[in-house]
Amino acid sequence: MDVQRYNPEFKTGERRQTLVRRAVDLSILTGAITMLVAFLLRKGTVYISQPTVQTQYPLVNQLLPIIKKTTSILQLTSEACLLVSVLLILVFWFIPSRFSLKQKINSRLLDGNASSIMRSGMKLPTIKISHVKRSLFVIKELQIDMSLTSLDVERFDRMAIGRLITGLWFRNLSVVDMTTSVDQTTATIKIENAHTDWQIKATSFADLQPKKRGEFSIDKRTTADWLVSPHMLISGKTRSGKTMFLVHLLASHLHVTRKEQDVPDEMKSVVSMIDPKGQDFARFKQVPNMVVGLDPIAIFEQVEAFEKHMTARMEYLGDTGQRWQDVFEPSILVLDEYASIGVAFGTITNKDLAKRYNTKEFNAMMLRLISRAASSGCFIIVSIVQPDSTLLPTNVRAQFLNRLAMRPDAESIGFMFDNDAKELATQQFTVGQGIYGDVLTRPKVIKTPYLDFEWQAPLLELFNEFYK
Repeated sequence: MDVQRYNPEFKTGERRQTLVRRAVDLSILTGAITMLVAFLLRKGTVYISQPTVQTQYPLVNQLLPIIKKTTSILQLTSEACLLVSVLLILVFWFIPSRFSLKQKINSRLLDGNASSIMRSGMKLPTIKISHVKRSLFVIKELQIDMSLTSLDVERFDRMAIGRLITGLWFRNLSVVDMTTSVDQTTATIKIENAHTDWQIKATSFADLQPKKRGEFSIDKRTTADWLVSPHMLISGKTRSGKTMFLVHLLASHLHVTRKEQDVPDEMKSVVSMIDPKGQDFARFKQVPNMVVGLDPIAIFEQVEAFEKHMTARMEYLGDTGQRWQDVFEPSILVLDEYASIGVAFGTITNKDLAKRYNTKEFNAMMLRLISRAASSGCFIIVSIVQPDSTLLPTNVRAQFLNRLAMRPDAESIGFMFDNDAKELATQQFTVGQGIYGDVLTRPKVIKTPYLDFEWQAPLLELFNEFYK
């Protein structure tokens, strides 16, 4: 393929790189030669400065000042050349230019790394480096705008573009997001340094306070918003960090001051929580709308009460013709260890009670809630170890537009994100790290906030303030 014919920018980038390399080579060579000559002249100056030589050869006394001045000039020249060489290396090697990035990506397209999206005879795509954020030696963020008219679009995914940039400058670059235009003629690829620490380290709940209601932070670069993507499903095994993230969500919501002065009490914002384990939230038993422990009837009635709260809000909004954002603050229902809740209904031995309180009725109520609640400002958060269909019905799971898989394995990623995050399945995850995705963005690796303080007493204080 004639690179220069099909992509003029490639020729420009290649020429610039060649000029830079030649300038560096010339500077190093000049510096080395002048340094060598200056060294030899210094040795010669020491020799001819000896009294015996000056007595025997009187002419050297006249040449000695000239030789010393020449030596000094050569030494300064060699130092300047070496300094210029170092600067050129830093500027054009360690901190690649935009032209260099384009040229290197196009090189990868030609050398077989992108065989799945490039075919023989295809024109090289137009590439624009629209954003680069870097420190002295490390690229932190990179955004590439690429035309797709010359590529096999069906095979163009994050794995394919990941092969193009892997190892170009630093091996720790990874593709975190890729969006294509509606007509699939252009793509925007966001690349980040995988070693960049985006985790929020909180020393108090004030560090986690949201900027606006209905919003909460995932990490320093990722924010979720109930108004955009209602409801949240969190999966993860024991000690993956699920509980700490739930605490973060609760604190973020409780920081929102209830301003619903002109609506009935039963419609005001609530925080309902069910903790079947009865461990982390054991001291919260006296908090309103909190169920701690594996009591199936109490759990059912708490969720039922939240449904009545939702229904009352919906009827009020229907009568007044208002939006919930103009009347209410968000209400949330948190169900921790969802699988345990389903199992608990099997422990009811009374037949009359079992007809009313059972898994089928509970799942039906959850489906009603999750399919209608968002329109009244009510949102559901479910935490589960593994969200397979035997533990969480598929029709219920499909309603969660916010999804967070904590320290996931390949199976969990498949349940949570289908094929959208398959390229992340081979990554090793630490505690608190996982994959987050919502209705607007492709799944990406995140690390949830780290709470560097004892959280139970401050959270209880937030609850008391919220219900005051």
